[in-house]
Amino acid sequence: MVGNVSVDFSQYWKSKQEDLVSYLISDGEDGDEEGNSPPLSLDSQGDPVQMPWNEIDNLEHTYGPYADSSFHFVEIKLATGASFGELGPEWTDGRDHPHNEAMFEKVGEEKEGEYFQRVYSREAYSVTPTYLKRLNKQPEEAILTCLSQEKGDFGSLFVTTNGEDFEPCKLVIGVVETDLCELIESFWYDGQPLDIDSDECFASGKGFSAKTGFYQTDAHDKASDYGSESAIVKDFFAQEAAASSDGDDNRIS
Repeated sequence: MVGNVSVDFSQYWKSKQEDLVSYLISDGEDGDEEGNSPPLSLDSQGDPVQMPWNEIDNLEHTYGPYADSSFHFVEIKLATGASFGELGPEWTDGRDHPHNEAMFEKVGEEKEGEYFQRVYSREAYSVTPTYLKRLNKQPEEAILTCLSQEKGDFGSLFVTTNGEDFEPCKLVIGVVETDLCELIESFWYDGQPLDIDSDECFASGKGFSAKTGFYQTDAHDKASDYGSESAIVKDFFAQEAAASSDGDDNRIS
């Protein structure tokens, strides 16, 4: 997640990133041996504002796998009384089913695939003093980027192929890049957006990282400009369709 903090806070911690982690996860109890940390933020009246790190997310809040992750796929067969809803299989026969009754069964071998193409990769980085100097600007805003590292299952995607084989090369992603990592935030299959079914997902904490830096509005690619109906996304799939119709399809399946 990425959110605004005071410039003074960023300046104070920029050379003490390891201590910053201790400071944040202890709610200010540890990490600041000198005891001189400026407040995280200031309110409209200029008064200090302290808040937990996980509430500093006014610019970005993304949960998902790393962009270099792989995925696993397998064919499924729906149980009697189930059909595909917006997120995946759901009971549609009007009957009450036990919570542990499976709506589908796996058919055949589970295989592994890799994400081959990005529909977009938008940037949400901090900017350096050198960057600001080149623009002849002073730092007016600062940001805190936090990463709670987890390992586990981040949910499922259900794809209907109308009797055709699943083609891994048609599963493409949208990515957000930050100071600490690159995360997948959106998925498409064969040009259609997919929603994540998180009912069965699970993850356990493996670590925590944080970094402060300066912020420049025009250097931040906003998520609102990268939706499925955006020109950027539509242009990507239009080019894909044109390349495929011309026989110039170099995707790997």
